[in-house]
Amino acid sequence: FRSKLAPSWHWSDTPGDHGFEYDAIKLEGVYFWKNPNLEPIGVAFLGAVNFGKRGLEAETGVIVQKDFDKWVLAYNLMFATEAENLYNHDDTHPNTTTGAITNNFGAAYSVTNDLRAGAEISIENSFREWSHYDSTSVYAGPVINYNCGNFWVTFGPDFLLTRGVKDAP
Repeated sequence: FRSKLAPSWHWSDTPGDHGFEYDAIKLEGVYFWKNPNLEPIGVAFLGAVNFGKRGLEAETGVIVQKDFDKWVLAYNLMFATEAENLYNHDDTHPNTTTGAITNNFGAAYSVTNDLRAGAEISIENSFREWSHYDSTSVYAGPVINYNCGNFWVTFGPDFLLTRGVKDAP
């Protein structure tokens, strides 16, 4: 089992708002059911809650991974729900709930024992109020992971490749 508590920051570059701004705090837990190094296939379950200034987000999913030789192949199936304007909703900023189902595929190669390089692609289906399909977006990008004992850093910019046609509101 692994857990972490992490703050979230975002960059804003709008008139009157420029720079990094605190956004939320995230509590995440991962339960490793099967080890990908010892079992034919690794399986883990993820749960996370993100408490932010504008609302609450919950995420859950399953991670399937296979490690062999210097390669890692992974698939994630994730479900996320976000409630915005939870604390300060009014007629101009109503409380809204959105959902997403994400399929993520990735591969990485171990350049050294501490450094991996690879790529990932994500297909995200978005829903309004979990009852109306909104759109499908596809993201892809490179991933670099550096591991140093109990500390690791991952850099993986995702680029929007396509955006699905949205339903009429």
